[in-house]
Amino acid sequence: MSDYWVLTNKEDALGAVIDSIPQSGIANWKFRKGIPLAQSFESDVKISFSQNYPDAAKLYDFISNIMDLLIVSDKVKFIFEEESVNNIEYLPVSVHDHQKNLLSDNYWIVNLLGGQDIIDMKQSEVVMEVLEENQIDRIKKLIINPEKVEKNAYLFRATTKMDQYFVHDKIKCALEKNSITGYNIFPSNNWNGFNFK
Repeated sequence: MSDYWVLTNKEDALGAVIDSIPQSGIANWKFRKGIPLAQSFESDVKISFSQNYPDAAKLYDFISNIMDLLIVSDKVKFIFEEESVNNIEYLPVSVHDHQKNLLSDNYWIVNLLGGQDIIDMKQSEVVMEVLEENQIDRIKKLIINPEKVEKNAYLFRATTKMDQYFVHDKIKCALEKNSITGYNIFPSNNWNGFNFK
């Protein structure tokens, strides 16, 4: 079995959803590029629960959102730091409920820098982007090349699908050990690209 797992935000009827782009002073597309953003990220960035999901009000450690960003609690940030995830920027955001009441100012957008060439493009079944020809739009069947992943890469993007996240087994175990909420983990090989179990 591979040491690497697919990481996604969990989507369910209870968990809060963010369906508007954070007003951060940064163009939306840059969040998917794996480039440094911290110096341009504005202070006091607010995100609010979607009015389209009025009953979805549970604040998980990972918050579901339309951009597939990793928006995580202090608890998750601490785990990543403890497990020596070092290719990362933490962009602070405050979380507000449907009525714009502050729930927490201890959440972070995880901006992973760079990527790893983990996806086996010859064996995987994928649909490529039209505008970005080197990027995968949709995965039908995933096959990975774990030998192409750098030794100390524990949480990272895939270079050929920069909005897809992978974790090493030790991160998976740490999330489970600490009862972290709001995420899904899937075995990488033969994953069909769907975000449900």
